[in-house]
Amino acid sequence: RQNESLTKDKDLLETSLEYSILNEVKQNNHNIPYTFTGTVAKVDINGFSKVISAGDSVQSHNLTLFLEDFGCELLQRYNGLFEKTVGDEIIVIFKSEDSAQMATAFARDLMTEFGKLKFSIAGEQRSFTLKGAISSSALTFSKRAPGYGFHGDSLTYSSRLLDMVTEKDRNFLSCMKTEGEKIESLVQLPTESRKFEFKNMASAQGYLIDQFVPVEVAYETKPALLKYYRSDSAFIYLLEKIQEENNIKTIDQVINLLRQVKVRKCSHTLISEWIYALKTMETKGRLDYEFLVILSKLIMVGINLVPQSQWDDTCTQALLTINRQLDGRINASIVDCMMEKSLYAVTLENEASFIIKDDHSFRTRGNLLINQAYHHLDNSVFSKVLNMIESPNPLEVSTGLFCACSIILHYQKVNPAALETYAAYRKVTKILRKLQNDVTLSARLKDLIDSVITQIDRTERLAELS
Repeated sequence: RQNESLTKDKDLLETSLEYSILNEVKQNNHNIPYTFTGTVAKVDINGFSKVISAGDSVQSHNLTLFLEDFGCELLQRYNGLFEKTVGDEIIVIFKSEDSAQMATAFARDLMTEFGKLKFSIAGEQRSFTLKGAISSSALTFSKRAPGYGFHGDSLTYSSRLLDMVTEKDRNFLSCMKTEGEKIESLVQLPTESRKFEFKNMASAQGYLIDQFVPVEVAYETKPALLKYYRSDSAFIYLLEKIQEENNIKTIDQVINLLRQVKVRKCSHTLISEWIYALKTMETKGRLDYEFLVILSKLIMVGINLVPQSQWDDTCTQALLTINRQLDGRINASIVDCMMEKSLYAVTLENEASFIIKDDHSFRTRGNLLINQAYHHLDNSVFSKVLNMIESPNPLEVSTGLFCACSIILHYQKVNPAALETYAAYRKVTKILRKLQNDVTLSARLKDLIDSVITQIDRTERLAELS
């Protein structure tokens, strides 16, 4: 029954159009209605009405399909909260301290990437420009008769701001003057603002922006702004640059950005560039150990950067062909990445080759044990975990605890009933409960144990109710 309930809940979330907002409410325990300060971004296609008037239903459908496809992908990359497409207009809401910058980056990338596409219109291949608008205010998420929705001043203002864009020969972003001051690090503001005469609303000063700071300039002069560049073309550029770069701090900054972004769909060129970067760092690592550390981190980038649906044998072989005698942390990262891509059997086949003599970090051994558990859980797995936890070596103990938590959280998510069939599982959970208040544990490990105990208690309560 617990497994059936889990599956239904997962299906409900994954098939909901408002997944990101539901996730926000669920993760942060917000009550509904829920009010926050955020930024609305609206983008629509110039010339779309003419396509409709010409009766070209196939291309009008393609235009909106690609707009939504690009928009949903960028929404995820920029941590947007909500997306809705109405005809040729896409509406996105951002909630963060830098929501105006995130909204600007979203609109810029959507306009740029969409503008590269060609559509067959009246027998000719043509591209389309877009117009966008951003506006910030208090926004309220609430339940309505047909479902859920938002209301707030910025929803109205963003529509009025779109109307201020009349030129269609290039992309424009429209915003209030106060908004322009928030985003000036990402754009080239016009020398002077202009007066916007809004329909049925008071006039205001604003900007029509058609120049944006390119990723090349951000990389060279404003690296702190790189988090606002998350398109495929930006990621490809950054991967190319770190292969030429010798400054470890700069490379780390790029890799940290790439590890934070969850990609749902990407170009084959981006995947290829990640693979090229792996080879480059391996070559550099033979001469400088610091690049082996970078290689270990870059392997982990593949978890987020390469979508599960696009991971193929080329990606797998890119990992398996890396020299496994270079450094233990590299092997640990390979196993970690392979697990995330559900390549449990492939990892097991190569298990012995991942163990390096005198590698005392235990991370690789721990990851291999987790991989074994994910592939097939049995009592021997928990016995090995217990052996690690009871080791006199503090590093091995920490690894054992991490393994225990990872395995339990995984099965609590996919098949909680499976855990209850093993006697050693109960012994492991008793140890975790005893260690909850152990001050010698690292903050990360303590948080992980707390998460496990919370999840176990929740599952047990559900079992009692059923």
